[in-house]
Amino acid sequence: MKKEALPDLRARLREVTARYEEAAKAREQKKKVDDLKKELAWAHVGGKQQQLDKKMQEAAKLARRLPKIEESIQLAQVHDFIIINIMR
Repeated sequence: MKKEALPDLRARLREVTARYEEAAKAREQKKKVDDLKKELAWAHVGGKQQQLDKKMQEAAKLARRLPKIEESIQLAQVHDFIIINIMR
C-alpha cells in the first residue's frame, strides 16, 4: 500500500509546490507594484515641491519689490495732493 500511494503523494507534492511558488511570485509582483506606486507618489510629491519652491521664490521676489512700489504710490499721492491744492 505504501508503494502504491507514493506516486500520488509525489504528484500532490509537485502540485502543492507549484502552487506555493506561484503564490510566492504573486506576492513578489504585488510588492513590486506597491513599491512602484510609492515611488510614483514620491515623484509626484517631488514635482509639487519644486513647483512650490519656485512659487515661494517668486513671492519673495515680489515681496522685496513691494516697499519701493508702495513708496512710489505715496509719492504720487503727495504729488497729486500738492497739485490739487496749488490749483485751488
